[in-house]
Amino acid sequence: MPRSSNKKTKLTMVGMPAKESMYEYKTQRDGAFRPLMIRDPFPKRGLLQFQATQQTGDGVASLEAMKKAFLDDSNASLGWEYKFEWLELFVVIERSHLYFYRPECMFTGFNPRDALASIHIPEIINAETQSDLDILDLHTKSGKVYRFHSQQKGEVARWGFAIMHGSIYNADGADDEGADGEDADNDIWKRLNERNQASGGLDSAISKPADRLEESENAVLRELFKTIMNSNAAAGSDKKMPNPDNPSRMIDADYFDTADLMKWCSNRLNACADKKRRKAIEKVVTQDSIEEAVNSCMVHDHENTGHLTYEVFRGGMCDFTSKMREVVLTMLNTFDKLEDWEYLEKVSGELTTQEYIVMYHRHLQQVAKACRKQLHQDDDEDVFITNKKQVIQAKLNGVEKEVEGLLKKFEEYNARLRGLEPSLRARNHDAVDDTFDLLVSTRPADRWDNANPRRSWAH
Repeated sequence: MPRSSNKKTKLTMVGMPAKESMYEYKTQRDGAFRPLMIRDPFPKRGLLQFQATQQTGDGVASLEAMKKAFLDDSNASLGWEYKFEWLELFVVIERSHLYFYRPECMFTGFNPRDALASIHIPEIINAETQSDLDILDLHTKSGKVYRFHSQQKGEVARWGFAIMHGSIYNADGADDEGADGEDADNDIWKRLNERNQASGGLDSAISKPADRLEESENAVLRELFKTIMNSNAAAGSDKKMPNPDNPSRMIDADYFDTADLMKWCSNRLNACADKKRRKAIEKVVTQDSIEEAVNSCMVHDHENTGHLTYEVFRGGMCDFTSKMREVVLTMLNTFDKLEDWEYLEKVSGELTTQEYIVMYHRHLQQVAKACRKQLHQDDDEDVFITNKKQVIQAKLNGVEKEVEGLLKKFEEYNARLRGLEPSLRARNHDAVDDTFDLLVSTRPADRWDNANPRRSWAH
């Protein structure tokens, strides 16, 4: 039904600010110089729609345009989202950073070195959400606004809470920078020579037996399971179920049903603007195929729980003949295939200088590969640009600067010794003379002549 234009709908943004007074370093009651709390984001990963930075601007004008489109009856049946440009990204919270990856990285795996962009989470001062629009605005200290949208109800609130979560400061010395904070980012050579230790994606996870998945592969599947499970939950909350020990009390659910999967598929389909792709998806994913997927997946319920829990879902996804696997993978394939430069054109993260350099080198590799492809050259040989000469030269320059610094310190040390008054030699001889005077108290010995050292030996 179209929304009534006479109905007054308040599209108020709800903020989750990081209060500066709680996170700034200051002298506490116990005399320690530390903050009361530290930023402690929850690990999370999943697909989100990102609004191109050219459209977001300062966030105010585009937000008002979204509210107007949402309340406009003529656009309600089509969906207000289609009036704006959205870019689907695979977003990961890891090592106090918010990383943006190409959506296919959900399948192929991901590495922070290959991220399109990243935001250092302590730089995010507020996360605002709007449950009707299902948008998330991240405000940074530099005044930038990053806007995300999700077709899954309540998902942006969960992301906002995960990003802005804080913990009481650990008095033992832990802080919100840690080994993976800004200090780690300052080592550019470590980042350039970083080994390719990618976290596993869906492709590697579902190609193995269900009981042999790595931790990162389990994490990808579990996040996908949680997204499907909470697709019908109220905004900002998780799916609930009666407590088996106390039916009058509700607890967090650990399974999803046909309605949840159907709702998730419907939301994913709404995110697909390509009519040809939508028709191809609708041939595979129907109400009957969804019911079949849920029912057939229960053959993996080895513990006889009677519910489609994570273990059952994982078994279905790792089964090559499973209908659940076919439905889920079909619904995940709704994003556009773009080149890296097209993503980078629309995504502008709060990158450090070192991250920009890393991105520049990776972009050169892509350019060289594209040129060879355009010229129909053989790609069997190594086509990547290397920077070994520059790296070795930079390291050599670093060694030379260290040696120059040590020599300068040595000269300053000698100059300081020569400038002592009395001199170091005189101090040593005075100490010896004082010792002999104490041992032979009857007749003091001859003293060291600091003005004319040769006279000291003339007696």
